Amino acid sequence: GEFQSNAIIALLIAMAGVALYIWIRFEWQFGVGAMVSLVHDSIIVTGFYALTQTEFSFNAVAALLTLIGFSLNDTVVVYDRIRENLKRYRRMEME
Repeated sequence: GEFQSNAIIALLIAMAGVALYIWIRFEWQFGVGAMVSLVHDSIIVTGFYALTQTEFSFNAVAALLTLIGFSLNDTVVVYDRIRENLKRYRRMEME
């Protein structure tokens, strides 16, 4: 119904804000990787809700937003470490 569509719009806006943050803070390639990661994590959890036929309530939206937050935090930490290593080891091969 209307609640689900508003919830989906809120989640998409949150994910777009995350992509914008990653793009500004790092490079656009990292932003694409972060979005793929966030979409993947969200689809897995939403699929779990669909598979178990659990009611999609306010708690479910809060859980998805929490998942997006934790995934973003993990992504930023990993990308920051990658950026730090790229600066430190400029002459090494990427592999």
